[in-house]
Formats: sequence, C-alpha cells, structure tokens
Amino acid sequence: MVAAKAKVTILGGDLIIGESLEALLQAAGYRARFLSESRVDKIDELLVDSQLLIISPALSPEFRKALSETMLRKPTVEIPVLVLLPVNGEQSVRREHIVPWPCSLEKLKLAIDSALSTRE
Repeated sequence: MVAAKAKVTILGGDLIIGESLEALLQAAGYRARFLSESRVDKIDELLVDSQLLIISPALSPEFRKALSETMLRKPTVEIPVLVLLPVNGEQSVRREHIVPWPCSLEKLKLAIDSALSTRE
C-alpha cells in the first residue's frame, strides 16, 4: 500500500468534521492531523513534514480562495492536495485531486493513495 504510515494534514473550518476525519484516517493507518483554518497563519511551515494536504468540505470559501492564492503564488512546499468537494459544487483549490463528499472510506483511501503516488 502506497499510503501506509503516510502523514496527512486535514485543513478545515469545522472541528467535528476535521477531528472525525482525523480519527477515521488514523484508524485506517495514516498519520493524520487536523488543523482548524482559524489556527493556520503560515501554511508552508505547517506542511513541511506532511505528504498530503486534505481540504475538508467545511473549509470556508474565503479561506479556500486565500489558500489557493497562497499555494499558487509561492509554493515553497510541493505537496499534493486532495479536496473533499461537497456535492453542492463549491469552488476548489487548483492543482488538486478531487473526491466528491461524502464518500466511503474505501474511496477516500484510494484517492489518498492516488494523490500520494503523484508525489513519487
């Protein structure tokens, strides 16, 4: 498995969704951590040791736009991005893998493995 023990960072605005995703991914064998958008001021520094950034479906549109602009303007950390995109069609960050949300754990694991394989 590509993602065994991979370190993934989940970025989102909803504590319950973020911590639930963190626990689910940890149970699936990933080293996952959740970061609330309110705590993120220097995304590059926080992602240095991560292998994948997962954008939670609850990330605010304003923060999503700011994140997109930051990552496109000065990507000091090259990291794959996996966006959990709500079925209502919310805007997404560029250069990412997209998974419709909600989805099964199996589909999420396949998407994570796929995103991680692009980094190799």
